Amino acid sequence: MAIHCPVNVGIGGAVQVGFQVAVQWGADVTVQLDGDGQHPVDAIPTLVEPVLAGRADVVVGSRYSKGAGGAVSNVGRQLGTRLFSWLLRLVVGCRVKDVTSGFRAFGREAAVYLSRYYPDDYPEVESYVPLLRAGFDIEEIPVQMSPRRGGRSSISTLLSPYFAVKVTLAVLVHLTRAIPKRKRRSRDT
Repeated sequence: MAIHCPVNVGIGGAVQVGFQVAVQWGADVTVQLDGDGQHPVDAIPTLVEPVLAGRADVVVGSRYSKGAGGAVSNVGRQLGTRLFSWLLRLVVGCRVKDVTSGFRAFGREAAVYLSRYYPDDYPEVESYVPLLRAGFDIEEIPVQMSPRRGGRSSISTLLSPYFAVKVTLAVLVHLTRAIPKRKRRSRDT
């Protein structure tokens, strides 16, 4: 199914609409993947398994985790990902190596939360701040990514420094926002 927004709401708005529809339909797990062919559809069962097993609220498919292999982004993007990974670890204790991955699975409660509080601009990096501050558990698994098959990145070489500054500031601003905490549930139920 394709969802068409009547106006351009940007990547964050479009993903948030996807979460809203998944919640409305009662999905137990919501999977996010980019439309450029990098993410292996056959890895979706592995991606959702920790959510279905109750071990994690969010699972990140990582090209940088041990055992991942496959296509890895260019050096500039790798450096940016490391910078954002370090920043998120410093400010919210996020221990995810591939914080820019667009291949993620979300349990129902995390999807409900993000249907209300998803960041607007560069959401992959920014979304970890409210999720972790609210108390969601995040796990990262290795995934073998493919080279981009279509489209192009919205972040050009010339825009990379601007992107780095903008995302860093957005992460810091998210630290100042009031974030509703989730009710902790037992992992044994």
